[in-house]
Amino acid sequence: MEGPPPPSLKVLMLQVWCAVLTLTLVVMATLLIPLKSKSADVSVLPVPLFHHFYFSVKNRKLEHDGSWVEDLSCASCSLILKNNSIYCNRTGSAPAPYFIYAQVVFKKSGQARSVTLIRNASSSGKSQRNLVEVPAPAEGSVWLGKIIKLTDGESISLQIHGEYRKENTFWGGFQLP
Repeated sequence: MEGPPPPSLKVLMLQVWCAVLTLTLVVMATLLIPLKSKSADVSVLPVPLFHHFYFSVKNRKLEHDGSWVEDLSCASCSLILKNNSIYCNRTGSAPAPYFIYAQVVFKKSGQARSVTLIRNASSSGKSQRNLVEVPAPAEGSVWLGKIIKLTDGESISLQIHGEYRKENTFWGGFQLP
């Protein structure tokens, strides 16, 4: 009577490979368990604070002109609200990156609606330029955001075409590190 045939070389190699992988997992687990208990000693780096600005249209009883009102301000901030535009008031010649955002909630109407972020003309010779324009749906909100670089004296403004809900409309920005 003959016994079972000897295992092929492929089967033998597969068994050796599985044994090596199992041994590797056991060694890794043995080495990682002591490291996990030391994780409380790890220090957390502080998150840098950003100078943040937020502007909204306020429904005021005496004024319904749609001018922007500064909700959050800071004496050491590099962006200021003036003449319905955000001005960069930063010392230094190198441009700094800023994240500018806006949310506009439109009323239902038949007219075309859009939101445009504009870089205003500057005394340094830059001409006015549309940075981003977002068309609005039939009714609802539009959100836009853009990273731009500004230097001292440059400004941006937000242009809204169409009827919008003042109580839910805002825009703002913050300097990026």
